[in-house]
Amino acid sequence: MNRQTRQWLAEEDAYQAQSRIQTPPLPGHIKPEAGKITAYADWDNGMVKARSPRGVTIPIYLINRTNDYYSVSVKDWHSYFMLEVNIDGKWQRAQSYPSGGCGLGHGSRILRPGQHMVLDGIFPGRGTHKAPARFRRLVGVDTAIVTNPGEARYDPAQIELSRYDLVAIHYEMPADDLLNIIDAKATWPAGGKSPSVKIATGGAINALGRRFPDRGLKLYRKWSEQSDSQSQERLYDLMEGLLYSKTLSRATVLDWANGKMPLEDAPKIQSIRAAALGRVGHRYPDLARQLIQKLAAGDSPDLDTLADLLTEFTGRLDVSKSDLLFAVDIQFRFDSLRHGWFAVDDPLEILIHRYPQLAVQKAGEYRERYGSKVDYAVLKIEEKAFVSPKISTDWLIDVALGKIELQQIESGAARSEAMHVLYRKDSGKAEQLVAGLEGSKNQNQQKLAKELRQHLKMIQKTQEDETKRAQHKQRKTDQ
Repeated sequence: MNRQTRQWLAEEDAYQAQSRIQTPPLPGHIKPEAGKITAYADWDNGMVKARSPRGVTIPIYLINRTNDYYSVSVKDWHSYFMLEVNIDGKWQRAQSYPSGGCGLGHGSRILRPGQHMVLDGIFPGRGTHKAPARFRRLVGVDTAIVTNPGEARYDPAQIELSRYDLVAIHYEMPADDLLNIIDAKATWPAGGKSPSVKIATGGAINALGRRFPDRGLKLYRKWSEQSDSQSQERLYDLMEGLLYSKTLSRATVLDWANGKMPLEDAPKIQSIRAAALGRVGHRYPDLARQLIQKLAAGDSPDLDTLADLLTEFTGRLDVSKSDLLFAVDIQFRFDSLRHGWFAVDDPLEILIHRYPQLAVQKAGEYRERYGSKVDYAVLKIEEKAFVSPKISTDWLIDVALGKIELQQIESGAARSEAMHVLYRKDSGKAEQLVAGLEGSKNQNQQKLAKELRQHLKMIQKTQEDETKRAQHKQRKTDQ
């Protein structure tokens, strides 16, 4: 492994360590549903008085029992789980979203298959009334995630403020109310912090395009004929929203992807074009494949355009194995594209996650075809295959026995890792494998048995130490 490869590997390991979710074990009374993202508010654990302006909080366990990654957006300390109360049989939001236009603090955390994280549910204001309560996540597709119900105190003033905040603008307001904000005819409730006029107007325009595209397109045609700076700014917000509606025509999406649009500002044109290319990759995979092939055939393709297309093209839940292999080949072919692409929407990452054994098999072909410049990527394929929940015990046994040789991981290290993962997945099979080799009369197999037995002892010792540490920590907590 050369110095540059080691440096790349160190950077990737640092990124993974930084983004890894460290959470306490899932309490035994929480039973998540298989195949779903679920949220559990631990009402029985009691309310916790936080040492911050957040006030009273409750732990919410967000649990991933699907086979896919799940991106959880956050803003500073806010998890976007909002308190709802049931009044006269109707659930109403009783937590206003703190308005603000600053882009800092926005981010996301990746919840991998089988993982969970603990987020805060917040009880805002002074709880003067009591009612059945729950928390609902109100960002994008997460609107369907609702916790189990409980009972809590709430502030009636928060219900009124919630009808006019940014969450209401983006996800709840009817079209007429959005148009009132756009036309500067809206009135805001007294008390609390309302969004600024600029932020509220931009949000209303975007929401109108996304949630009510027929009415949004009427404004689009109107503003397209105007060239003043305000119309251009509003047009940009509207186009962003329209792109995420499901009724925008294929012809319009393609026009915007090709840069044909009524905008004049170059950065805005590039931003809309990138988003439109992503929509092509997501909605029209056959067309996206043709465009990718056409771009890749050129002598000096636009790598940014390729990236925009490939990200959504391979990020579809129904992406086929052949489409993934096609995208990964493009990724390897354009080395500079690959360097900046080790994230959850990376075609190679998706291939490893869904088809780890196929990815390892293809790694040899990539190494042979593209040479040493892809050593780092091949190494990542082989390393991540070991931790994939879909890797089979038979594959691990073949690696441990040396029947499968990896490209970038030394054979002894590969056998050690294979035994470690095999023991975690099925300790009985790991023990049976070593015992079978120890009973052989073949000297080579006996030598291998001694090596694997040593690995097994180290793994068992590590596991015993981890158990002792966990028990010691629990005893201290109980005291």
